[in-house]
Amino acid sequence: MCCIVLGYSQGILNSFGLGTPGTFRDVASAGVSSSGLIPGSNSDLSLMNPSTWSSSKYSLFSSTFVGEKQFNKYENIENQYSNINWVAFIVPIKKSYSLGIGLFPYSSQNIRISKGTEIQINPNEYLLAQESVSISGGISSLRFAFGFPIKKIAKGGVSFDILFGSTRVHRLTEIDNENIIFNQRKLYNGIIAKFYYLSNLLSIYSKEMILYASVGGAIKKTTADVENFQPFLDRNQNGVHDISLIDFPGINNMPAPEKTYHNNFYQPIEINIGTKIKAKKNIYFIYEGGFWKNNSTFDETLFEFENGISEKNNFTQGLIRYAEDFPSNFIDRYNRLMGYQNNTWGSTYSAAQNQKNAYDVMRKELFRDYELMDADAIISL
Repeated sequence: MCCIVLGYSQGILNSFGLGTPGTFRDVASAGVSSSGLIPGSNSDLSLMNPSTWSSSKYSLFSSTFVGEKQFNKYENIENQYSNINWVAFIVPIKKSYSLGIGLFPYSSQNIRISKGTEIQINPNEYLLAQESVSISGGISSLRFAFGFPIKKIAKGGVSFDILFGSTRVHRLTEIDNENIIFNQRKLYNGIIAKFYYLSNLLSIYSKEMILYASVGGAIKKTTADVENFQPFLDRNQNGVHDISLIDFPGINNMPAPEKTYHNNFYQPIEINIGTKIKAKKNIYFIYEGGFWKNNSTFDETLFEFENGISEKNNFTQGLIRYAEDFPSNFIDRYNRLMGYQNNTWGSTYSAAQNQKNAYDVMRKELFRDYELMDADAIISL
């Protein structure tokens, strides 16, 4: 199977809290805009739904390869990379059970936001400070999943997502041709479980259909260990923390990073329900709806901005025409998929009304341990 995807820079939602988590899916699911709950690759199997895995006759190995190119037209900077996006290995057992393991990107952030700020240094004099915040990294999921029969009436599945990963925050303030840099690193971990249901073939008003459902939530709170590194004056403006002969304070004189711990910022709950209805031979309509909510409070001390994604509602419609068993022409050899998804997002605002000026914060931190120096000395250094 081949898929060509046009990629664009991340939207503003990815700057809110952890971004848009848990949106990974296989290529066939993306083709019908499904979350992966309903099969898209063939009439019985969805790589994202373990309750369907026992229908496979063989063990499966699947992965996606992603290439991305980014270009900043304001700074004439170009960056491109490629990597394996996710990997999954699935083993059916005696046509009734199945097990699988996979590695997926749970959330990713690749953001750069900048602004100019006027700073008053005396009643009649102002300086223009250019501030920027860059965030990179994300959370990965190591998934263990199992499929099993529910007597003779249905099939079930369960998955456990072990979340791990980190993001790096790079704050830069430029004032009077001097740069102050403040770096952070955030380490995340947690566990999310999800249960799946797949009905046997049903007939309602002479229409053949199959019902799908999933419900999930956190079984171990997602936690974050944050390392706050000492801000420094980047005298040679290379963006790297050098020794004391170059930067102030130098990396050789830096104290250990301050550490903080957060454990009440991400407890998701999720419900998805869908159906696949047979229209005629090899042609199916897909309908799917879902609700996701972060059942926790927004932690304004953990994230850079005052917003966090609190809930999401989605509705999907799709159409699949599966390949013919004995195709009479070239087109009938392949599955044809189409669909669309409508998403509605909700956000939570922190109690803080205004984001603190990054320059003021970093300037105070920079000279915190150097009492003999005046905070405004940065202007003349």
